[in-house]
Amino acid sequence: DNNNGGSPIYSIGTVQDISDLKLAKERAEESDRLKSSFLANMSHEIRTPMNAVIGFTDLMLMDDTTQISKDHRDYLEIIRNSGKLLLTLINDILDLSKVEAGQLELVIKPFCLSEILRTVESNAQAILARKGRQKMVELITTSAV
Repeated sequence: DNNNGGSPIYSIGTVQDISDLKLAKERAEESDRLKSSFLANMSHEIRTPMNAVIGFTDLMLMDDTTQISKDHRDYLEIIRNSGKLLLTLINDILDLSKVEAGQLELVIKPFCLSEILRTVESNAQAILARKGRQKMVELITTSAV
């Protein structure tokens, strides 16, 4: 209702204490900041030694002056492939955090499917060998014409 002058006589409304909501929002933002900091730190702390393992494994595999048995060469390939797999997993975790933050940029690039499949085969062979099972995985490739 208005009085004759057009100004309100009374008003109806609600009052709500939102200090709990503000506190929850601040805690969530702090948690998100800590998660981002942890992921960035984890990235550096794990990727650096993993790149060293992969790099030294590559050097050992490329060194023609050292006699490496076939079995040891196979073990080195498993180490290298497993290291690359772990590095990919770490990068995927970091990409997920970028997706959450809306910072992920899509990069389309060619890849070699047969190389990926060989890596899967090698990792599967290693897992089966640890479990005492025979070779049950074999990659069959054909050439495209």
